[in-house]
Amino acid sequence: MAEKRATRDYYVGLAFCFFAALGAEGAQLGQEAKVYVVCATPGEGFWSMAKQKDSKPSKTHLENYMGGREGLEWEYDESKNWNLTGYYGTLLPVLMKSVNLKFKVKMYTSYTKALYNAVHSDNCHMAFAPFTHTPARLNCLNRTSPEGVPACLPPAPEEPLDSKHACCVDFGSPVDTTTVGMIVRKPKKKNPMSALFSIKMLNVLCYLIVATVTAAHFVWWAERHDNPEQFPAGYLDGIDDAIWWATTTITTVGYGDKFPITNTGRMFGLIWMILGLLVYALFAGTFNSEMAAANSRDAITTILDLPTTAKVCTVGGFYKDHFLSKYDVIGYTHETIDECMKDIIDGKSDGLFYDELILLRKIQDYPDLHKSWKVISGDIQIALGAGFPHGSEYLRRTFNRALLQFESKSRQLLLSYREKYFPAEQNENLGDTPTVNLLFFVPTVIFMSFYPIAVLIDYYYATKEKEGDGSPSKELEMHVVNPLSGMLSDDIELESNRSKGDAGMGRTVRSKTFEVRENEISNKLHSSHGKRMLFADGPEFTGLANEVHSVYAMILRQNQAVANLVRSLKETKALEK
Repeated sequence: MAEKRATRDYYVGLAFCFFAALGAEGAQLGQEAKVYVVCATPGEGFWSMAKQKDSKPSKTHLENYMGGREGLEWEYDESKNWNLTGYYGTLLPVLMKSVNLKFKVKMYTSYTKALYNAVHSDNCHMAFAPFTHTPARLNCLNRTSPEGVPACLPPAPEEPLDSKHACCVDFGSPVDTTTVGMIVRKPKKKNPMSALFSIKMLNVLCYLIVATVTAAHFVWWAERHDNPEQFPAGYLDGIDDAIWWATTTITTVGYGDKFPITNTGRMFGLIWMILGLLVYALFAGTFNSEMAAANSRDAITTILDLPTTAKVCTVGGFYKDHFLSKYDVIGYTHETIDECMKDIIDGKSDGLFYDELILLRKIQDYPDLHKSWKVISGDIQIALGAGFPHGSEYLRRTFNRALLQFESKSRQLLLSYREKYFPAEQNENLGDTPTVNLLFFVPTVIFMSFYPIAVLIDYYYATKEKEGDGSPSKELEMHVVNPLSGMLSDDIELESNRSKGDAGMGRTVRSKTFEVRENEISNKLHSSHGKRMLFADGPEFTGLANEVHSVYAMILRQNQAVANLVRSLKETKALEK
């Protein structure tokens, strides 16, 4: 008997499972055959419509078509013309078709009305728009929670529908994640002179001047007796030359016209070379940091950078009550985002606080704003997606499965939808395109245009002169005046002899050029030591001439001393006689 009872129970259980599965399959087939109503609302970039077949779709055209009517229906049928478009308007048919669900769309004039009709009425089975997932919308309790989440209560009689009534929502998987961003004014670029005359820059500049003058005094003090030709013993003349030397040294120019020759002077010079680099680096680094600070001092990166007197606009009471009221700014609301944009243009608002994704799309409608306004990300992360009423387990799970499959298998297609309707993400910095500075560009073009012509003309005349007398066009002659003749040889006279053919032309002979130097080197008119050339107008020759002058001055002093001694001896002998 026990075996017969067990066999009977086995077959009864098997039959029960079969009919349960058959019923579930039938229920699923019934669900698939059902036409689901999706609540939505016009949104820039999300739900829009073209006014004509070839015109650009926009939210305004859809709102004008609705004419304030609530629950206007669009039934989707592939054989008919589906004239709703936008990011969600394109994505919804793809998702519903992938899981074999039929649907139609009911349009409402606001997000609150669309979400409320989907959750608390039989007008819709779900709502598909960029609804923000918040604790207040998830709460189903008729009292305030211990965490401070407001109670979910229906609107009282004669009470207008508000965002607080759109609660007790079962949200699906997020379609997008974004931040509550802002449209704020770009900082004005500062003049470099403002950085040069900042307090920090003036302090470093004074430090640089004091360090240079101090180094000049040390070197002048060490060189004034043994090197008076380069650092005169007179204070004003000596300090003037010493400051010149200290400046050329710290800037690493190093003309070589002045240099210390004593051990003490060279020691001070070595110390100044090392310390001077550090001082100059401090000056350059401070100037660079002040320039960067001047350009970013007024930059607004978050809403916290706004002053307490800033007026910030947002759309509807939801964002003001849940987000904007937590910041120390003057927040106010408008019914539409276009009214807030108008306040920005008119100078009545210091910013627009709303979903970053929508702001990036909206600013494209105002190209002039790119020059002085930009969109910044916020510190509040939000998820956007569809909302379902309680008890719609099948539809919510099926829609989530379709969305997750599409995101995993057709990620590129999903991103293409987003980039198509929100191109502002790639064009955020349209207003930062650099412009050509005509004050420097025009002279540069003029110089680069005429300089090659001048070089060709000079080469032509030089070649013509060579062909005339078979010798270099400008033969360099160096005359050093004999110091024993009583004249100071402080100058080296450079003459350029003209060719006989140019004697009557009255043509001005130019100073020595690079071409003449090449001719001089090729004809061995310059002395050389190894591979190093000494040019008559170079710093090496100038320094050598200064050394010669110093030796010559010493010889003159010795000659004068000898002459005085001889004169004294002669006078002594004359007295003795």
